[in-house]
Amino acid sequence: MSDDLPTIKAHPDFDSFSSDELKIHIRSLEEQVNFGQVHGAEHLVIVSLIQERRSAQAELARRNGLGPPNQQPEFWPEFLNAKDFLSKPEDPQRWIWEDCLAAGVASILVAKPKVGKSFLATNLAIAIARGYPFLARGVTQGPVAYLSLDATHDEMRDVFKIFGLKDSDPIFIHTGRAPVKAQKWVMEQVGKNGVKLLIVDTLQKVFRFQNINDYSEINNATEPLLSAAKEQGCHVMFLHHAGKESRDDLDSAIGSTGLRGLAYTYLHLKRLSESTQRILRTDQRGGRNFDEIAISDGKDGWIEKIGTRMDAEIEIFKPQIIEFLEEQPGAQEKEIHMAIPGQGRIMSRALRALMKLREVERTGTGKRGNAFHYYLAGQLIQEPEKEEEKERSLFQAK
Repeated sequence: MSDDLPTIKAHPDFDSFSSDELKIHIRSLEEQVNFGQVHGAEHLVIVSLIQERRSAQAELARRNGLGPPNQQPEFWPEFLNAKDFLSKPEDPQRWIWEDCLAAGVASILVAKPKVGKSFLATNLAIAIARGYPFLARGVTQGPVAYLSLDATHDEMRDVFKIFGLKDSDPIFIHTGRAPVKAQKWVMEQVGKNGVKLLIVDTLQKVFRFQNINDYSEINNATEPLLSAAKEQGCHVMFLHHAGKESRDDLDSAIGSTGLRGLAYTYLHLKRLSESTQRILRTDQRGGRNFDEIAISDGKDGWIEKIGTRMDAEIEIFKPQIIEFLEEQPGAQEKEIHMAIPGQGRIMSRALRALMKLREVERTGTGKRGNAFHYYLAGQLIQEPEKEEEKERSLFQAK
């Protein structure tokens, strides 16, 4: 440990301090606490400094006539001015998953059944347990607990095997039923194992809501668990089902809008039609949103970011355009749009992407009377010979 780190010292007699000296001493203690937390001072040293600061703050409050009635030292903080507020160092352990999942708060991952929310959560669990980046963002390595009330032991083992679960991985798993006092039981397990990420699969199975549309019931039911998680610096991720008919991804969770309110980060996962690719987006109070990124299962099973939603949709249209041009060489762009359903803007980008790859070629200038005509690469090879034959025929006729 560095010689510059604070150490335990006897608390001074504050009666001998002037009020100005007390203020200076309090600021010095705050700086020592912040420095020690960032640079790894021993826990007992930090606790001693905090206790001394509280005592000094209580003495200063007593002199100003603002102390608590019993005049005993207790938590009695002063507001920070703007300068001190801005200069306070950031907590290096704030993010469990960089700029997405913060310690001590909750998130909710919503998707329709069979889209892959449990698969994504399992991949995230392995990444955090091992300290591996996930979807191009870093993580804070730490123990993970996965509570699966929907799957059997064998089913969850099959999923974790895909990601190569090792007996040395700091992951704690429970499948099947939960005790009646589920929240108390869960947080006891979290505290005992030092868990940094708790995944609850699914939300309804743990809380057994009578009316999931009742905002107050949701709030009252989840508050004890979330308060305990905050005290222990554990992030809680709830998995929940999306409704069938929702038009807005961010309002698709079954139940009250209170579900979004309890979550610091709201994640939505959906599958593109006619594709194995899925789209992930987030709505967060802090950090950086994922703005509809396309994800897919990599060769080794790990989920990978493959681009934006538009990138994914372009990939869907490419083979459809190729198939159409095989049957209709020389088609105009409007004919392609009419033959293949979908957004014209995406279709046009897919067509130009194929041209850039030289899988599609075109003739014409795109002007009136000389429209573009599109062909697969190789379909135009015979065109120059046809033009030469035409010119020879005209010459012979003359």
